[in-house]
Amino acid sequence: MKNYPALSLFLGAAIFLCAACGTTAPPIDASAPGGSVPRLAADASGAADASALEDGSYAVNRTITVDGGRTLTLLLHGKKQPDNAYGISSIDVLDGETTLQTISVHDAIMKEWGADDSGGCAESSAEDGGFTATDMNFDGSGDIGLQGWNTAGSNVPYYYWLWDSDTEQFRYGFCLCNAEPDPDTKQIVCGTRDGAREYDIDYYQYDETGTLQNVRRVVQTVQDDGTTREEVLTGDLLKDAG
Repeated sequence: MKNYPALSLFLGAAIFLCAACGTTAPPIDASAPGGSVPRLAADASGAADASALEDGSYAVNRTITVDGGRTLTLLLHGKKQPDNAYGISSIDVLDGETTLQTISVHDAIMKEWGADDSGGCAESSAEDGGFTATDMNFDGSGDIGLQGWNTAGSNVPYYYWLWDSDTEQFRYGFCLCNAEPDPDTKQIVCGTRDGAREYDIDYYQYDETGTLQNVRRVVQTVQDDGTTREEVLTGDLLKDAG
């Protein structure tokens, strides 16, 4: 897969470098060491009041449908960040009153990049972290997406957790920019801009082990005369391009 940068200070360098048993959830005590944010009352849209706690912490309820039409509740724990941003640090996955797992955003960041200077948060301008519930691996179940960090450009990075029906857990999958799954081709298509004149379209496909692989890149470059030159990279050429 393409290697996106983990930290926002690398974003200008390159575009592409752009679990938990089924037990009943105990009462949450935010004052206890390691305690979680208390569950807050949500409004009709599912968004909780971000000012409910003095330190800016809040929780947002969302739902997601997985195998067999089963609906799970997701409790996204967040905290108001500087510059009108919001950071999601963890997600409780609930089946009724039973907690299936708590997802740690920090763990995903470490797995993806090997380092974390984000405070263990996925950052977005939205309270719910830009949450999405799109099927990213074509198995009929919704998968969790959170915006990774805020960017000044049009390339928006997302972290994705994929539902595993065997373990009844979401497992961390990958980070991609502008990812759009194509159910017809069973590919994920990512169109990103690399500067003012170059637009790249990357095609990702799952291999026989279920690992997402970058299989093709189309590079479109605007020439001085206004025409567009197109180059297709596959195989070793794609590997060399990084």
